[in-house]
Amino acid sequence: MENALVVKNQDGKEVTVNVIDIIEDTVNNKQYVCYNFTEMDGVFISRLVETEEGYSLETVTEEERDAVESSLAQIVPEE
Repeated sequence: MENALVVKNQDGKEVTVNVIDIIEDTVNNKQYVCYNFTEMDGVFISRLVETEEGYSLETVTEEERDAVESSLAQIVPEE
C-alpha cells in the first residue's frame, strides 16, 4: 500500500493509516498528518509524534485543525 504509515493510537494499539498529506508547522516545531483508513469513510487530522518506538497520533485542538485545513486549502485548489 502506497503512503501507508503504521502508528500507535491513543490506546497504544498499532494501526495502519493511509497518509494523504503531512503538514509541518515550523514555528511550533509540530507535524500534522491528514489521513484516512481503508475500512472507514472520512479524512482525519492528528498531530504526528515521532518517538524512539515509532510514530504516534495525538488529538489536535480546533485551532490546530483550522490551521491545517487552511494550509491544505492553499495547496489543493477548490473545484
